[in-house]
Amino acid sequence: MKRLLTLLVVALLCAPTFAQELTPKKNARGKWGYVDNKDNWLIKAKYDFAEEFTPDGLAKVRNSKGKWGFVNKSGDEVVRLKYDYLGGFSSDGICKVKDDDKYGLVNRDGKVIAKIKYDEIDSFSPAGTALVRIGENYGMIDKTGKEIIKVRYQEITEFSKDDLAWIKQSGKWGLINRKGETVAKIKYDAPAVWHSNGTAIVKVDGLCGVIDLSGDEIHRPRYESIEPFDSEGLAWSVRDGLYGLLSITGKRLCDNKYNEVGPWNDSGIACVRIDAKWGLVNKSGKAILKPKYDEIGAFAEDGTALIMNEGKYGVVNHLGDVVAPVKYDSIGRFVGGFAKVSLDGKYGVINTEGDEVGDIKYDSFEEYATNGLALVTVGEYIGWVNRNGREIIPVNNNEVGEWTEDGLNWIRQGDLYGWIDVTGKRITKVEYTALWEWEYNGLAKVAKDNLMSWIDREGDLISPVVYEEVGEWTNANLVWVKKDGLYGMLNTEGDKVVPIKYTFLGEFNEYGLAMASLGEEKWGWVNMKGSERLKVNNRQVWDFNSVGLAKFLDEKGKYGFINGEGKKIIPAKNDYAE
Repeated sequence: MKRLLTLLVVALLCAPTFAQELTPKKNARGKWGYVDNKDNWLIKAKYDFAEEFTPDGLAKVRNSKGKWGFVNKSGDEVVRLKYDYLGGFSSDGICKVKDDDKYGLVNRDGKVIAKIKYDEIDSFSPAGTALVRIGENYGMIDKTGKEIIKVRYQEITEFSKDDLAWIKQSGKWGLINRKGETVAKIKYDAPAVWHSNGTAIVKVDGLCGVIDLSGDEIHRPRYESIEPFDSEGLAWSVRDGLYGLLSITGKRLCDNKYNEVGPWNDSGIACVRIDAKWGLVNKSGKAILKPKYDEIGAFAEDGTALIMNEGKYGVVNHLGDVVAPVKYDSIGRFVGGFAKVSLDGKYGVINTEGDEVGDIKYDSFEEYATNGLALVTVGEYIGWVNRNGREIIPVNNNEVGEWTEDGLNWIRQGDLYGWIDVTGKRITKVEYTALWEWEYNGLAKVAKDNLMSWIDREGDLISPVVYEEVGEWTNANLVWVKKDGLYGMLNTEGDKVVPIKYTFLGEFNEYGLAMASLGEEKWGWVNMKGSERLKVNNRQVWDFNSVGLAKFLDEKGKYGFINGEGKKIIPAKNDYAE
């Protein structure tokens, strides 16, 4: 028990000493040491210079001979004062030192872990290696001070993620691993960049080859250039100015014979040129279309492309099959498996198999409209074809109109007109001498021999074609008509809402009344239902005035007034009215 109390007292007495901060201080004789916060000397003042303690509890000090070392807070010289230069300790406990113009490494115990023989030591990389130099030669050490690469190379690059570094000797480059083993012979012109597929393009005397991470030459250096391998392991090479295809497996898929090559398309095909002629190769290097064409267009989504020779066009598919012979003056874009073509001034349609859909016979062939039809002509006759090349509307029309939004159009054959729809169906016979555009109410006026009526969008007449004159449709969907010199009123169903018996029939006013006459001195007002709101037997009627009243003179010569409902507000008993 007594021993335990003694140790406790000692510990309590010592604790403040070790916990307190030490500060460098110079004494009256110009020597440096360290004092505590009460200015007590804890480390004797015997150094020519002393630095602050670092967080790891060490401080640099220098003696009268200009040599540096490290002391701890107990005053122990953990690194002897014998170095001309002293760096700071890294987090790994390594410090660079210099003596007689040579560098080495020591640890926190002062032990030399890398001999003091180097002219230069670089900082350690994240991989834990550092370049070292002796004279003009480089090597590499690890954090134990071991020379993992002997100091005999002109240059050394950083190690890659695959633990490989390029080394230079006698002007040539090779490859070494972290064990210092030579992976690739020192014979290459320059260090190469590693690609994600584990290959690097190297050069020997200016000629390119390919090596892998094992240093093996996949392709010997004999090419002027090699592209990086793509995701499928293919690369174009150039030799004697000509292109060939290489595989990442080391195979040469096709000889260097092409003057120019294009990019791979989605079908795995590339355009290639020999002299002035183009062909196609696939990713096996096979020529699926021999180079004999002046031009080859881009492949479309349907797997076809245009080919051209001497101004004539054909079609090739993604297998290299010429599906349409090279004979057409032009070929349009395939849509839905069909394309417009021209041959010797005539137009027609082919499919993706190269078959001609019908005869190539049209003198003109306009672009397809949004309804999928194209206007075509033969001579002075007009028709339409669909995208399959089928004649939806025969080419026997002299004149045609514009398509409506709901797919209707008018045609003229000779002197007669009719209406058709986009399916080619005739919604009316071609029997009218005139026709007009569609009205807002879905009706269109037609005429036969100067007599008129209307058809609906099904092509049905709403009334016989018997009217000599017709008016414009009102907002109430009524229109006046004239037959045998007499007037009446129709609705959109063709019903005679106002009987055809009047010699005059005016426009409906704001009260829904129209002035009507059965001859001289027989006047009145009718409403939109054909009812005579003021019997048509008056000598004269007048328009409504500003207060909504209309004057009339009855058959007896008396004046009165009606309102907008036709009611006699002032009976016809007056000899005069104004």
